[in-house]
Amino acid sequence: MRASMYAVSLLFTAPLWLGACSEDDADPCASRNISLTASITNAHEGENDGSLTANASGSAGFTFSIDGSNFQTSPTFSGLAAGTYTVTAKDGETCTASQQFTVDELADSQVSYDAQIRPIIEDVCWSCHKQAGQPGFPHADLSTDDKVKANASRINTEVQAGRMPKGGSLSSAEKAAIAAWVAEGAPVNN
Repeated sequence: MRASMYAVSLLFTAPLWLGACSEDDADPCASRNISLTASITNAHEGENDGSLTANASGSAGFTFSIDGSNFQTSPTFSGLAAGTYTVTAKDGETCTASQQFTVDELADSQVSYDAQIRPIIEDVCWSCHKQAGQPGFPHADLSTDDKVKANASRINTEVQAGRMPKGGSLSSAEKAAIAAWVAEGAPVNN
């Protein structure tokens, strides 16, 4: 028997499961420009009372994660201590963007609620803004520390604009104390 030589040509066609690339298969996230910003409430010294509310743009259907936690529909993360956190936004197509945000630590309060703010509320505000008093803007009840804290921003706005208290104005020092107290997060435990 004589040995023969043959030329063989092989044509390899990739099976469909290997996937063929086309322009239609381009990364759907490449055209997205997802950006993240955040509104931050700083934490008091040694406390876990800071918060961060993320805002994502550049797509739709966002869910949010902080430091690799499970994604959630709410953009707000509370109970945060001072520190740097990585927030990830994922859109409805699973495209993601991440950004680091820092919750700063507030120094101990410089304004004493008990010594400076509560006396103003009791002396000047309670005649109109206590459960037994006349209804205020509209019907603001400042009869407890928690209710004063809940209305702190509004109290500051009205006092600084000179609309409260009715029939007079607070001194510059009292207005400054209220503004500083609100800027510190309106603590009522000092």
